[in-house]
Amino acid sequence: MTILQPNRAKTKLHLKLIAGVSFLVLVAVSTFGVFTYTQTVDLRHRISKLEGTFSELQAENADLKNYVYSLLSPEHLVEVGQGFGLRLEKRPNYLEAPIEVLATQL
Repeated sequence: MTILQPNRAKTKLHLKLIAGVSFLVLVAVSTFGVFTYTQTVDLRHRISKLEGTFSELQAENADLKNYVYSLLSPEHLVEVGQGFGLRLEKRPNYLEAPIEVLATQL
């Protein structure tokens, strides 16, 4: 008597197909993981470089602000005014108009 096993050949074929697809998926996921890791490391290096540039620019900005504030200080403005021949009056005469004239122009 002969025993036939027709499904056994199909089962081996299915197992080989599943193993092959699983291997391809494993290779694809591994490649994607390495690519992602490389991009992450590159991004971290760029961020650290930009942080250094940012701190340098902050220091330069602080120096420029100090320079502007020194130019706009009252003492410096008085010196510049005296350099142009201006003088500080003790009792300045401001331009004034009588109240009646201002009231009629409303």
